[in-house]
Amino acid sequence: MTTLIKHKRVEFSELFYDLVFVFAISKVTTLIDHLHNGILTWNSFLDFLIATLVLINSWMIQTDYTNRYGKNSLFNIVIMFIKMGILLFIANIIGPD
Repeated sequence: MTTLIKHKRVEFSELFYDLVFVFAISKVTTLIDHLHNGILTWNSFLDFLIATLVLINSWMIQTDYTNRYGKNSLFNIVIMFIKMGILLFIANIIGPD
């Protein structure tokens, strides 16, 4: 017995959502980019680790939901763009300061 799996087409809104996460992760890497006298402090590494885990977890949850239940409806696209706006706001706050 073989079961055929119906594949879902990737939409442009999903691809743009992924690009926003690439930007956010690039901002998170600035947390460990600035070394203090050539040494990475534990606080900087812990901040980087927590921020990375939060970003990857939120991306995985959104991707799983979109792949299972998401439709390319106006409502889903609006919610996704609201989430992208919030993510961009948070990503711009992240910094080594």
